[in-house]
Amino acid sequence: MNTVNPSYFPYTLQQVEQLKSNAPQLGKYIDQIGPLSRIVFPDPYTAMIHTIAAQLISTAATKKIWQKMQDNLGDITPANLANKTVEEIKSCGLTYKKAETIHLLSHKIITHHFCLDTLYTMNDQEAIDYLCQEKGIGPWSAKMILLHGLLRMDIISYEDIAIRKGMCRVYQTERLTKKEFDKIIQYYHPYASIASIYLWRIGTQ
Repeated sequence: MNTVNPSYFPYTLQQVEQLKSNAPQLGKYIDQIGPLSRIVFPDPYTAMIHTIAAQLISTAATKKIWQKMQDNLGDITPANLANKTVEEIKSCGLTYKKAETIHLLSHKIITHHFCLDTLYTMNDQEAIDYLCQEKGIGPWSAKMILLHGLLRMDIISYEDIAIRKGMCRVYQTERLTKKEFDKIIQYYHPYASIASIYLWRIGTQ
């Protein structure tokens, strides 16, 4: 079985072929673009912290902040970040709200008031609902954590502007309603995460 480099989102060529067959309009773009690698994270916690940092800012800005967090704060672990002050976390370029969220969630994890390991026992919707109970995590963030941290195969987000832009380009429309979006993504299942990876590229070209 041919797979993408395991340090990136793992998917097979057979899965891509099935997605192309189910969604031929997207398939044309997949053929033009070729294989794509999407960086993933070693665990849900790292994915969660990176996702919070990335909320409502550009990819370039996220990269700078993420590098500064690692340089200034050290290991991205619950114990380490719970022991930092909100101001120390904020000093890496984050808003106060994001820094507060990161600090609070890290503290809740080490005190066992929030358990990310629980996500492994849940289906996608259960995991999204569980994450969205936490302050600072909405549907977009929850879905990004599932895709980048748990490597869930069937995740796509209407809340993601780049994905919507990509879909508008593929389907030659100026905008998509939620109803139209939901109708289209039926053809992406069970590999909506692979579709997301390509739509991100299409929507940011």
